[in-house]
Amino acid sequence: MPQPATSEWARTAAQRLARAVEDGDLPADTDHDALACHVMVVGEGNTVHAAAGTSREELHATVAVALRAVPRTGAGTRA
Repeated sequence: MPQPATSEWARTAAQRLARAVEDGDLPADTDHDALACHVMVVGEGNTVHAAAGTSREELHATVAVALRAVPRTGAGTRA
């Protein structure tokens, strides 16, 4: 039975995030599977809210908050 597209996307994103950990772009203790799921949930949630008429500014604010959950490799690495 084929996997849903979101599962394929989440798998691909998790693989890419795992590579980011290996490359030192994310901290070694980053849970790449959970982070991929987080990104997917925020994106899907914003899709639903955008379809319901949420303003672009409100959607961007949601993304700004979500980005704070992304682990950092060191101080000053992200604005």
